[in-house]
Amino acid sequence: MKTGVKIGTAVAGTGFSLGLFGLWFSNQIDYQPISIQVHTISATAINFKVVFSVENPTQFNVKVSKQFYEIFIAGHLVSKASAEQSFRVMKRGTSTLLVDLQIKFDDIKEKIPAFNGVDMMLLNDLQVTVSGKLSAKIGVLPVFPIPIRSYFTIGDLL
Repeated sequence: MKTGVKIGTAVAGTGFSLGLFGLWFSNQIDYQPISIQVHTISATAINFKVVFSVENPTQFNVKVSKQFYEIFIAGHLVSKASAEQSFRVMKRGTSTLLVDLQIKFDDIKEKIPAFNGVDMMLLNDLQVTVSGKLSAKIGVLPVFPIPIRSYFTIGDLL
């Protein structure tokens, strides 16, 4: 019986240590928004790309396998996106991350009723926030989702 308790405690302690390592690691990754590139503006949507520089100052290679993004306008969630595109950030290295996103005008009207019927040109100064989480692994060890964020205005897209 004592052996089972010791093994259980060791496993729990190891899991806790790995969890702390994963949290520490996700906080080490640094990112910088580099640019916003508009692809198309139509009567229904704006399609654009946000370019990030992702830096890994640690001694571990990291593989990002899934990406999840939320787009907020004036603090209101208007859209969600995800990508299965995987990429690596080598130890003590930097990678460029290209994120294709879309804002539909109907989503703005639906999720922010105060702007229904307002000309988009009048919304130039509204803040857009792209908030993302990158699911990453070091080898087979998953780490906490790596947060990533960019701020700009609607006017930057028009």
